[in-house]
Amino acid sequence: MLMTVLSPEQAIEFMKLDEYNKGIEDGEARGIEIGEARGIEIGEARGIEIGKHNTSLNFAKTMLKNNYSIDNIMEITGLSRDEIEKLR
Repeated sequence: MLMTVLSPEQAIEFMKLDEYNKGIEDGEARGIEIGEARGIEIGEARGIEIGKHNTSLNFAKTMLKNNYSIDNIMEITGLSRDEIEKLR
């Protein structure tokens, strides 16, 4: 097996390159971690919004069955007239 002897300058450059590569790897890992956390946060927020909207739709359906006026349903649920009329 052939061994290459590095000069002190080459050894220093090699160590710098190794540290640089380690920094890049750490940065990439941290970026992925931040991206995943942000994605989870956005997904949870979106899920909550969808759940709230679906709850409003269900309330509106019940209110229609109980002969509430569309204006009252709009005021209570925050749904638009079109959304409520589509439930009929």
